[in-house]
Amino acid sequence: MVVLRSLHHPNEKLVELVLLADAARALGVRHLTLVAPYLAYMRQDKAFHPGEAVSQSIVGRLLAERFDTVLTVDPHLHRVASLEEAVPARRSVALSAARLIGAHFAARTPRPCCWGRTRNRSSG
Repeated sequence: MVVLRSLHHPNEKLVELVLLADAARALGVRHLTLVAPYLAYMRQDKAFHPGEAVSQSIVGRLLAERFDTVLTVDPHLHRVASLEEAVPARRSVALSAARLIGAHFAARTPRPCCWGRTRNRSSG
């Protein structure tokens, strides 16, 4: 079973995912895949102050315990080398959208890398 769910505004959505995954397992679903184009709480990968929660590892474990595969796009990973470290599911996949986003803007904007400089010169 594949679940597509972005996790922007994640708090209620994470609860929904836990309920969905546990219900699916209870109904006999053997393999659960989460496709989350945006994966929340990946930035907090270190406790910066005593007692601070490391949300990356907490949410990563929460998802890994319920989903066999977690697929996301451009997760915010700073101090870990791979999504597998943050989300220890059987299979964790991080895709990149950078090339597609760049091609999109390049096709629609002449000289997209120079746009800001050109605009600043003409407005000054």
